[in-house]
Amino acid sequence: MTNALADLLRAGGQGIGSWCSTRDPFTVEVLTTDGVDFVCIDCQHGLGDRASLPSLLPAVRGAVTPLVRVSSNDPAEIGRALDLGAGGVIVPMVETAAQAAAAVAACRYPPEGHRSYGPTRAGLTLGTDPDTLASHPLCFVMIETPAGVDNAAAICRVEGLGGVYIGPADLAIGLGIPPAAMLGNRRHGEAIRTVLDACRAEGRFAGIHTTGGADAATRLEGGFHLVSLPTDVTLLRAAVKRELAVARGAKGPLPALRPYG
Repeated sequence: MTNALADLLRAGGQGIGSWCSTRDPFTVEVLTTDGVDFVCIDCQHGLGDRASLPSLLPAVRGAVTPLVRVSSNDPAEIGRALDLGAGGVIVPMVETAAQAAAAVAACRYPPEGHRSYGPTRAGLTLGTDPDTLASHPLCFVMIETPAGVDNAAAICRVEGLGGVYIGPADLAIGLGIPPAAMLGNRRHGEAIRTVLDACRAEGRFAGIHTTGGADAATRLEGGFHLVSLPTDVTLLRAAVKRELAVARGAKGPLPALRPYG
């Protein structure tokens, strides 16, 4: 079994993904039915956790690659996600090259890293060869603070790093910008460009959350390798609000998507 997202990105393609904040396997099935390249199961701000991952990961349909955003840069949590069959991890709040190196090491077996061997579910689809298991996952670290932006070049030079995933809302807050006002903000845009340029310079894949299809298209045109659509919760609430407004006879523009939840 190959990592379809890794193959796509390494071939020069771009990936579009869905984002699961709930912990229902049927939701994962829905989110992976209509042509996305990956789905991220969110164990940081979402409801995914140690107990739900064993049922959420098998619900991913077809060739869609499951990623897991772990709650922290914890080697045990990273290793568990990979042992359960995740095609990669997204590690939040990374600000230094040392933190990025720790995330990579948690994805690799000795001597390259310190991941413990125990492919509980991954062994069913990938086999049990340590080299195969270690080469399968993508390791993304999130740059989402001003300190992370300042260290983006050093972070991207970490050997074995798959790429960087930008958290634009946290980045905006760190810059003193309300998340609702971040699109089009010059300082926010410059920080994102700094990270994107660092990824390009070191050959790392650059990813970012988006506020919807139009934002995602703009990011892909701007050079990002992968983008995620708004969360399942955001999309569901937006659909309810829009249909409710129509049912109540609202005039004028319908409610827009609220960025990031």
